[in-house]
Amino acid sequence: MDFDLDRMGWRQFEHLVQALSLAELGNGVQIFGDGVDGGREATFDGPVQFPQGSGELWDGYGIIQAKHRTFPGDPQKNADEVIAQIRTELSKFEADVFGAVKRKRKPKYFLFATNVRLSPGDESGGIDRVEAELESWETKLNLKGTFVWHYANICRMLEKHESIRRSFAGFVTPGDVLSELMNHFGVATGAIATQLRVHAAQQLRSRQWVDLGDSGGDGDDRLALSQVGIDLPAIIPARLIDSGAEEPAREVRVLQHVVERGDTNLRDAYDAGDGIGIVIVGGPGQGKSTIGHLICQAYRVALLSDAAASLPGNIKPVLEATRAHMAEMGVAVPVNRRWPIYVELSKFGDAVAADPETSLLKHIASGITVEGETLRANQLNKWKADWPWLVVLDGLDEVAEIETRQRVVNRIADFVTESRLHNHDVLIVATTRPQGYREEFAEFEPERLELRSLTSAEGLDYGKRLVEIRHAPIPDKIPDITMRLEAATHSDLTSRLMRSPLQVTIMAILLESVARVPSTKHALFDAYYKTIYSREVGRAGNLGSLLELHREHIDFVHEQVGLRLQIKSEMPGESEAMLSDQDLEQLFRVRLTKSGFEEPEVTRLSTNLMNAAKNRVVLLVGKQAGHVAFEVRSLQEYMAARALSTGPDDKVLDRIDALAPSSFWRHTMLLFLGRAFTKEHLRDSIIVRIRQLDTGSSAGLFLGYGEMLAIDLLEDDVAVTVPRVRRTLLEHSLGALRRWPRPELLKLATVAKPFVDTKDATEATLVRRLITEAFESSGRAHISAVLVLKTWKNKPGLAGAFANLMLERNQNWRPDPARDRDVRPKYSARDIFADSFPDEDLAEDKQVGRDAILTLLNNHKMPRDTSAAEASSYALQRAKLTDALPLQPLFEDPELEQRMMQAVDSLSTSDAVAATWMQQIISIVDERRPVGTDPRITELVEAAE
Repeated sequence: MDFDLDRMGWRQFEHLVQALSLAELGNGVQIFGDGVDGGREATFDGPVQFPQGSGELWDGYGIIQAKHRTFPGDPQKNADEVIAQIRTELSKFEADVFGAVKRKRKPKYFLFATNVRLSPGDESGGIDRVEAELESWETKLNLKGTFVWHYANICRMLEKHESIRRSFAGFVTPGDVLSELMNHFGVATGAIATQLRVHAAQQLRSRQWVDLGDSGGDGDDRLALSQVGIDLPAIIPARLIDSGAEEPAREVRVLQHVVERGDTNLRDAYDAGDGIGIVIVGGPGQGKSTIGHLICQAYRVALLSDAAASLPGNIKPVLEATRAHMAEMGVAVPVNRRWPIYVELSKFGDAVAADPETSLLKHIASGITVEGETLRANQLNKWKADWPWLVVLDGLDEVAEIETRQRVVNRIADFVTESRLHNHDVLIVATTRPQGYREEFAEFEPERLELRSLTSAEGLDYGKRLVEIRHAPIPDKIPDITMRLEAATHSDLTSRLMRSPLQVTIMAILLESVARVPSTKHALFDAYYKTIYSREVGRAGNLGSLLELHREHIDFVHEQVGLRLQIKSEMPGESEAMLSDQDLEQLFRVRLTKSGFEEPEVTRLSTNLMNAAKNRVVLLVGKQAGHVAFEVRSLQEYMAARALSTGPDDKVLDRIDALAPSSFWRHTMLLFLGRAFTKEHLRDSIIVRIRQLDTGSSAGLFLGYGEMLAIDLLEDDVAVTVPRVRRTLLEHSLGALRRWPRPELLKLATVAKPFVDTKDATEATLVRRLITEAFESSGRAHISAVLVLKTWKNKPGLAGAFANLMLERNQNWRPDPARDRDVRPKYSARDIFADSFPDEDLAEDKQVGRDAILTLLNNHKMPRDTSAAEASSYALQRAKLTDALPLQPLFEDPELEQRMMQAVDSLSTSDAVAATWMQQIISIVDERRPVGTDPRITELVEAAE
């Protein structure tokens, strides 16, 4: 069987040669990693039997050298090139005219490996010519043995060494990949491959569209990923490496980075201790799901490209368009042709809630139906052993209920563990919002990619692409809409809204019918809803008239559906929340009855509105038979926010208290407050409520709900047009410096930096003063200030200069290699908290709870050190959902939770790790308590029933 050695690239070819060297020559072979290798991929020094089966023995120092050519020529020219490469390598062991030698240790044996084809034949053949060249060097360098592994040799060795053939199958399987697998791996794998080839082709076609909610389309003007999908920018954060040094942050493009990571054999990663995945962290509307689909499409193209000629007529154009779009983005088609699978974690969460024993593999298998047959998990496991996989796990943030979330995480961990144990080549790409993410994907040691907001130029380029595609049939509209987009880009107010693909999409749609767009996010969603509504009203027929006449009822129903689905999403088994047709009809009936309609008019209108709903009432879509939902979660949250902002002022303000702790409701909360801020008479009352969040309860006092909310509101530019309110929020947000560090400190640093860089002396002075006061203190405020200043250090602008000056003034923040965290004395968290959490004045049942908490803390080891800033930075990455889950039932007791908060507050900076870690544990428990069942929220639902 011939293999495709040309497409794999030099790096993977070197890895292949190293694997074959170990298999052919034995464990005495020493492998070299990437980097300067001195002209060798591997060496040996001692006896090895080579060539295998010859009875010969190579005994001494030998070098194995690999050279890969991407585009091999004809065999004659190949031989010329191989000979030239051999001369280049071996001449380095010869002394020059001055007696100098480039490579000191001369080998006794030399093995040269190449992917090129060499022709057979006496004397004039390529093989004989290369062997003759090697023999000449045996004489020159007094070598005892030489050998060449060329294309034909390597193919024969791949046939012989099944494990290596399987390890590199995604790279070397030739031609129509899946149809060849039966020959390579046997009937069982080949039969599965035939089904999965069909599945990949079906998915390529069915997953080609951007979600309707993202595109603003109505089914007639859908946008294809191959038209508008973009390779999103992301930051890989700075991190500490083993030496104690800091590896600086760097920017990548997500699709390109994933493909580059996927073009490695991750079976090697297990032994090396490397991670096998990537987690993409991004906010609402930043394109996490879309980039996940685009990644899968790229791998479907890789799998099917060699079989393009045999694809059906409705699939081949999708493949060609996607491949062309990848080239346009500068992304190569993956070399390692992984089989891609996309998993919506909301659906998996519901499956796990229904049956806690459901494995991830079983869930994946249940979604693959080819010719009426569903695959079994054991069939897929066989396929995973034989072929490299890509698994995209999308939307952990949509699994809100804490026990379901932990089960989902456990099932993913089981999947990873099984893949590790059997050395499968699996690349995992997961996505989540940052709010509430607590390193749940740590099991596969992922590289973290934080999606960066689009620049104005990037947003404008994306918007122009959307406009050109949407109006290709009527190009006369394009210049005018493009001009409006450019004007929005150059406005300080509206350019802030061009930070995410969803918001740019909404702006592009709005500018089709209006000259200017709003300046805040909630107003942008408002305008979008009105625009889509007006478009539906303008359609011919009864539907348009119905929508125009009953707008207030349809608005109300949209808001109620959004709120109900948001509440429902917090419940076990309801991650992918939908509303049944019956419930939707009942909403219409109750609304119409309360508005004074009588039977049979209520029945007639509700039936008509239900029919409209099934054909799409503005933003609602039929998610599955008998159910409706919002296709994009941000639209569900927007409608829930509209519902929350209705009613008497005191009721609206009370909802702030109810929602503030929840990470799941945070985006809804921001849209709700953005809408509430438009009511001028409410602004001061809202600010008062935000301040009171930090004093109104022991948890609020400890965690600083109001400060965290103020940071988010500043990031969302809610008060961008009201400087007085903006400054109040800024001052309150900086109160977070007084607490033990939290992950939100990085967001605070990002939000506060422009205020320091600005020419507005009032705001710049405020930030510098409060950070200086915190930095010059000796307690936890100093630690938090250091972590903020470190994010500004060496950055351009006034903030960078300010940070450099402050940090140079006090050197105590610098990590000390002598106190490296791996050698610091460590204590159990129980030891640290036992004294600060005494059992005095506790009732007997509370003492039992305290002892249970301390027992759970016994296995968590914490270093004590005076390098508090470094220690707290370390601790911010250590708190996990798995740490918090056992404490959740104990912290349901308010007194125990309050006493633990007091214990954390009483710790000194020498215990900064323990204090920071425990603060995060309490936060994890607190932010995941369901709030949708709070009477201040449910009263809105009850009023509609």
